Amino acid sequence: MVYLNFDLGFLPPPYERFIVRGAQAGFALIFLIITIVSLIPGGTMDALNSWEVNDKLGHFVAYGTLALCGMFAVSTRRVRLAVCGAIALYGGFLEVMQSYVGWDRQGSWGDIVADLAGVLFGGLLALVVVHVLRPLPDHLSGEGH
Repeated sequence: MVYLNFDLGFLPPPYERFIVRGAQAGFALIFLIITIVSLIPGGTMDALNSWEVNDKLGHFVAYGTLALCGMFAVSTRRVRLAVCGAIALYGGFLEVMQSYVGWDRQGSWGDIVADLAGVLFGGLLALVVVHVLRPLPDHLSGEGH
């Protein structure tokens, strides 16, 4: 098994590894759910949407959660940015694919905007969590004097 250096900086290594593995599993699961829900027949979606949940809010939450998991699932800042970019592109790809699969589905610019907003929010939330929870270096915190 390959262990990457995940330095979130705010937990001891065994706990960080637990967070990272959970984020990786969550990323895979949410990715699969988004893909299936995006490409199933339209009639099935009508049955799933019976709770009167706003479609755009659903896109925002799904892609925001995927980006949040993606940010904690990889090890470097550059890869984290690439993951968020790939998620945004994938959301656009799925919207285009909805127009081609038939089944009473069609893509929407509004859904793409909601996807992008969710990715941006999830990515920024992950950055805020890491920076708020990461302790200040000793020379900045005033400790040790």
